[in-house]
Amino acid sequence: DKWNHTNMNGMKKLVKFLDIQLNDSSTNSLGASNPGLRGQQADNLFDDIEVTEDILNILELVENDQITDIYLQSTHSIHHLTMAFKRLILTHEPIIPYQYYDHFLSPVANYDKLITQINKSTHYFFDYIMNFLSKLVLNPNILIPVKYLSKTLGIYLLRAENLALYQRNDVDDMNHRQEVFLKLTEKYCQIQRQNQTFKLVNEPSSANPTSTTAA
Repeated sequence: DKWNHTNMNGMKKLVKFLDIQLNDSSTNSLGASNPGLRGQQADNLFDDIEVTEDILNILELVENDQITDIYLQSTHSIHHLTMAFKRLILTHEPIIPYQYYDHFLSPVANYDKLITQINKSTHYFFDYIMNFLSKLVLNPNILIPVKYLSKTLGIYLLRAENLALYQRNDVDDMNHRQEVFLKLTEKYCQIQRQNQTFKLVNEPSSANPTSTTAA
């Protein structure tokens, strides 16, 4: 399926709600204050679970940009929301447009230039998704390993337009796509820090972005 103005707006509403629930410990009921989302217990947030009627309803509402905070707040399982997010990533064209596939796999890829180009072509939808994922990695109360995210989500953000190539699950290709996601996440973690758009709790003044994102 293709991304369009309608489902991108719906996805942004879903991401905004997840962002608040998982990152803002002062206002949420599902995030850092919930022991179930602390440390390694949070690394299954994007694991595959049975697709329930609730998840299908979320998907339909997002596709039609009819998702509301009231509906999202009535969803009792955070995993239903993260699974809906993942299925949207899986079932739509990759967030990184097909034409950039080879560019990102190049050993001399200029990530700053590529990110700028992608944001222009996706109306900053890519930026929206990556900022959310990088905040999950940075949040010390959740501690989702970046390597876990790369395996469960990252490999789907960059995919070849040639379905035969993508569906054969070539090991080298999968590893390359994971490496791309790791580099992108590190880049966005650095941006978050530089812009101070995400306040880390008890962050050491000399914190290293690389060590923060280690599994």
